[in-house]
Amino acid sequence: MPTSNKLTPDDIDLARRLYLAGTSLATIAKVLSVSKSAIYYHLRRLVPMRPRGQAGRSNRFFRGGGRHDKTASRVVQTAIAAGEIVKPDACENCGREPIRGDTGAIDIVAHHDDYNKPRSVRWLCRRCHYEWHRHNKAIALVEPASKRKRRRRKRRR
Repeated sequence: MPTSNKLTPDDIDLARRLYLAGTSLATIAKVLSVSKSAIYYHLRRLVPMRPRGQAGRSNRFFRGGGRHDKTASRVVQTAIAAGEIVKPDACENCGREPIRGDTGAIDIVAHHDDYNKPRSVRWLCRRCHYEWHRHNKAIALVEPASKRKRRRRKRRR
């Protein structure tokens, strides 16, 4: 439990050395008995901070890549804006009508079982969507050969 956010120059130097050795901010904060924000406040000026987000397989929401789910999401958002797809008020799986407390918006997300069919979506609440991805994996996008060749050409330039 943090007792004080006051750090001596020796504490800051120790925190810097630990951070550069790969120790997390939370662990350093426990060692020095201060808050994580106090450690971050002092270290951000002294060392380049590691990225906080987790990418790829280390992210628990990773579904096999970013390219295909961004494309599918964009297709769905465009169709909703054009009125071609209507977002329902309730989850198709559990029937709940989850509402966000801060905005009052309906908290339903478009779920793709198969990214090759971007307009074929199921509307799930965040809880059901998370549970589905915990136990299943969506069918990845199979890109046409022409798009792959174009991307390779762009990389070579």
